[in-house]
Amino acid sequence: MLLEIGCGTATHLAKLAPGFSRLIGVDISPGMVDAAWRRAQISPYRNRIELRVDPAEELRTIDDASVDVVLCVGALEHMLYRAQALRQVSRVLKRGGVFVLLTPNGRYCWYKRLAPLLRCSTRHLSTDRFLDRREAIGLLQFAGLRPIDWDFWTFIPKGDMPRWTGVILEGLDRVGRVCRLGACRGGLILTATRAI
Repeated sequence: MLLEIGCGTATHLAKLAPGFSRLIGVDISPGMVDAAWRRAQISPYRNRIELRVDPAEELRTIDDASVDVVLCVGALEHMLYRAQALRQVSRVLKRGGVFVLLTPNGRYCWYKRLAPLLRCSTRHLSTDRFLDRREAIGLLQFAGLRPIDWDFWTFIPKGDMPRWTGVILEGLDRVGRVCRLGACRGGLILTATRAI
């Protein structure tokens, strides 16, 4: 079973459905869960997908040690109680289960230098806080998760930015990939398993 916390409109669940017999998406927002239901209904795998309003910090609808894979894509940075959410991830993971976290890179030069210089806002919610690799690994360990691996991934936050920023951010990402410069990469991907 796969659980996605902060599932939003179920974009990832719909794409991952062929690989799992059961997928559960949870989100704090009833509006997002409604949008996710609409998306799930057009999937040929709709009978595998369940959607629930359930904050990641609580996961009241998920049993202990019942999940093989927990996925969190672009949601942890919006959560006010990140450590509590990760403790819930640890609680619901089966022994040997895997947590996959994709989140913006807190050391990304766009967030640290360029956006402030250009007076561009990088926060969508007042709770937004972008973690660097060390902070993310520390949170995982504090929550009872054992980091397995980490890397950078291409994340270009241009959806609500002026068009010209997209060109700059794509160029930064290319430089970061070629020169292996983490400060030029927009996203972090970390994997972890339950420590106990």
